[in-house]
Amino acid sequence: MFGPTQHRTWSVLFALFGWLTALIAVPAAAADPGFEVRSVEVELIDEVYQLDAAIEYRLSNSALDALQSGVPLVFELQIELLHKRQFLWTETVASLLQRYELRYHAFTERYILINLNSGVQESVSGLETALYRLGIVEGVPVIDSNLLDSNDKYTVRLRASLDLNALPIPLRTLAFVKPSWYLGGDWHEVRVK
Repeated sequence: MFGPTQHRTWSVLFALFGWLTALIAVPAAAADPGFEVRSVEVELIDEVYQLDAAIEYRLSNSALDALQSGVPLVFELQIELLHKRQFLWTETVASLLQRYELRYHAFTERYILINLNSGVQESVSGLETALYRLGIVEGVPVIDSNLLDSNDKYTVRLRASLDLNALPIPLRTLAFVKPSWYLGGDWHEVRVK
């Protein structure tokens, strides 16, 4: 039988263990795989509406293992300009698909980030840096302001996803049945000023 002091000691230890478990669980939950649009801005620059965004990319273990094994991953950023009408359905005025490829070269231990729309490449030394660079979207032209009616209301929405169709066929088949490959986020919408 435990005495009062031993009982108190065990109670404190169990409480401490529960507290530590909670602390460890919080970062794990915060690091769940997925893509999240953190911020979006649309600005009128030289008569063209341009989009800037910050996206957080968190890869699942399946995607990370494939990347480390030499499989390139293709990320898509879908951008849509919507015309919000009062009595009719919302009209999609313009849509744009930005595609980026991320590769890992085991020999050089570097990550290569390629903008598939422009062909611009960047080499970085770590995965965190590569995902951070991938998440910085700057100056993407959405539409010429002369094509919009200044009296109407418009919004831009965007979302990020992993293009499973770009995977090699054997891996693609597996990816379509494993939930860990579905990393895309929800639409994020902002008003065009």
